[in-house]
Amino acid sequence: MSSTKTRSLRIYVHAYWQQNLGDDLFVKVLCERYPEVLFYGACSRRKSRAFEALDNFRRVPRLARVDRILSRLSLGPLLGPALERLYKARSDAVVNIGGSIFIEREGWRQRMPAMRARFGSGKQTYVVGSNFGPYEDPHFLDEYKALLRGGADVCFRDKVSAELFEELPNCRYAPDVILSMDPGETADHGTAVISVIDLETRPSLREHSNAYTTKLSEVALACIAAGLDVVLMSFCRSEQDVAAAKRLSQELDKAGASVRSYTYDGDLLAALTLLSTASVIIGTRFHAVILAWVFGKRVLPISYSPKTEHVLRDLAFPGEWINLEEIAELDVANSVSELLRSAPFAVGELRAMAEQQFAGLDAFVAQPLGSRSGG
Repeated sequence: MSSTKTRSLRIYVHAYWQQNLGDDLFVKVLCERYPEVLFYGACSRRKSRAFEALDNFRRVPRLARVDRILSRLSLGPLLGPALERLYKARSDAVVNIGGSIFIEREGWRQRMPAMRARFGSGKQTYVVGSNFGPYEDPHFLDEYKALLRGGADVCFRDKVSAELFEELPNCRYAPDVILSMDPGETADHGTAVISVIDLETRPSLREHSNAYTTKLSEVALACIAAGLDVVLMSFCRSEQDVAAAKRLSQELDKAGASVRSYTYDGDLLAALTLLSTASVIIGTRFHAVILAWVFGKRVLPISYSPKTEHVLRDLAFPGEWINLEEIAELDVANSVSELLRSAPFAVGELRAMAEQQFAGLDAFVAQPLGSRSGG
């Protein structure tokens, strides 16, 4: 009598593989939610540290020479990297997980073939945890309405994005994926963690760079005066957070202040421990704000993008928050005083709502392997 071993479900993952704390957490949450599923992603070895402990994640290497040939033949945008196509063909579904997947950037039309390839693989395709935009060209929205119409399930993390696609029955809203995390043990080690971004590399925000550095240095000094140790936290080296932290540190050196710097390097435990043991968090990075809520920390959000403002309004955040473009007007003494007196924003009831980000994928994974369509 012969026996047949049931193979594991295989899902190909498109994510932001640049060792960004928020995006690495997305992949961790995804893999841990479905331990019986094998996930594949085209992450470089150098930026895969966060996934080494995940038993069900497989890194897809790149065939650089083959990819260069495809690129010279102008087939790269249409076909994608060679091994990526092979692994995707062998997978049962495709998941696009990440926040800022659908931003209108210069040359967006030239990138549409690659985006169409994500949704035209013949596989069930899912979008988890994204927002839409910012965008200006109405044709950009039209292109994505046509594209996302073919998705099995598309879940946005803000209501504004979901409302743009309200005529599509496969598009919906649930709070950010990271709000579904179990906070675990937390503590208060008397630190003020300041998450930074580099405005010098963001043309639309560059003019505010000096004011941003000046005001954050004043915030840091106010926290030190209140008896807190300040840690400057960089979420993503590839996006030059480290350069912003260095400028801020140099500004504080001039004032004779001693602060510590921390750069996320793929060690998720160390990064989450730093945040979960903070007293207060000053968050420019979107997920610095989200994680402050998860860990029950007082937080002062600094919004550099509509994605942050939308979520603050969707969830009715009661505290003060700052629009980065108006940071020059910040009353530091008052804001830090209010922060230290504030209560953490309770988000426990949002955890089950955030898990709805995975509702479509939950249903797919629950099906018997042979009954799934599109694989």
